[in-house]
Amino acid sequence: MGNSGGGFDEYSGTVNVNVATGDPRHAFYLKNGPGPLSYNTLPDGTVPYVGTSYGSRSAAWRDPNLRNPTTMNWSAGFQYEFARSWLAELMYQGAAGTGQISSWNINEIPLSLTLSGNTAEQDKIYNAQQNYKPYIYFGNINYSSNFGHNSFHGGTARIEKRYARGLVTNAFYTFSKTLTDVGSLSYYSRAAKARAGHDVRHNFTFMATYELPFGKGRYFMNNSRLLDYMLGGWDLTWTHTLQSGQPFSVGMSNSPYKYLTSAKVNALVPVEQAQAADWNIGPKRFPTSAQNPYLKYDAFTYPAAYTTGSLGSNVFEGPGVNWMQFALSKSWTVVERLKLILRVDGHNLPFKQPQYSSPSSTYNRNSRPRSAPSVRPAAPGRSSARRNPTCRSASGRVLIREKDAEQVRRPTSRGRKSLMRPVG
Repeated sequence: MGNSGGGFDEYSGTVNVNVATGDPRHAFYLKNGPGPLSYNTLPDGTVPYVGTSYGSRSAAWRDPNLRNPTTMNWSAGFQYEFARSWLAELMYQGAAGTGQISSWNINEIPLSLTLSGNTAEQDKIYNAQQNYKPYIYFGNINYSSNFGHNSFHGGTARIEKRYARGLVTNAFYTFSKTLTDVGSLSYYSRAAKARAGHDVRHNFTFMATYELPFGKGRYFMNNSRLLDYMLGGWDLTWTHTLQSGQPFSVGMSNSPYKYLTSAKVNALVPVEQAQAADWNIGPKRFPTSAQNPYLKYDAFTYPAAYTTGSLGSNVFEGPGVNWMQFALSKSWTVVERLKLILRVDGHNLPFKQPQYSSPSSTYNRNSRPRSAPSVRPAAPGRSSARRNPTCRSASGRVLIREKDAEQVRRPTSRGRKSLMRPVG
């Protein structure tokens, strides 16, 4: 049974047509087709599975009572004009998605066995896991229904200066939180929620447009057509965005212990203490092994055998964004229906700030560096070439592997979203 995402599932089968050993002729011609096919059909009309690798035999089950998900939005706000052309606003916005379509594997070994605490019995199950699943002739059975739920709550304080004397400004700060179900659920529970990967807790954006006071209709150079044509009519735009980083999770690899569930790494200290305070990349960007660590290696450990681990999803926050943009523009009217516009844009100016993506975040005790953690943020750059470097110690052991492409985030649309650009 195939799964087509949000579409309908259909039954499908594969038939191999073989020729006798040593016969070089075609099995059949396309114009004639393969000929009649025969199946071993059971009395109930089904065809039995051929083979013994049941763990690779997945299925999808769609809830017959599946309904369309719903999204709710609500807001409340207050505006006050405290001075001429000056406006203050306080606003609350909320949203929730209920009955979102998601799936979870219902063919998991029961928790009463995986977390029983009986090590001898768990070792026995570990060596023959297929025999202890509810449906032993299947691997994953993904049950799709209206399990998903997400929510957003945010408060915004805004100050706006309406157009006066050539100046328009708008500044706002948003404090918000977005929670969602985390991917495909195992042992489904509505309590399995965490910060969404796109959640931005703090966001401040300032925007201003100023008509430079030169040219026709402005304070200076308003009597000379030539000066107005050359130097007048220029507009300056400035946008500045400050926002906190996006959340990320810490995974693990090469654990020496056995698990019967999807285990998570353990944190030995509170989350706030596991992250380097007032982090900066350090005096050396390259090699990446010389960068300051973003997370502390000794703050994590593998969970004990046959346990689930304790660290939640998306509990850490990546580096924030500090982004400035400038634009200088002027327009000339050639004829009534034709206008010429000259525009000069400057990004991340005049004070250049590197924008870091979230760090690589896989805990691996076997590749622990001698004096630095294995979790480090991606370094910025200019080239758009993709790379996949591997950092090694002096002995040649792999310490970390960065993402295939490091990314720089460029805020857009009130700072709520980002345009990802790979850099080398």
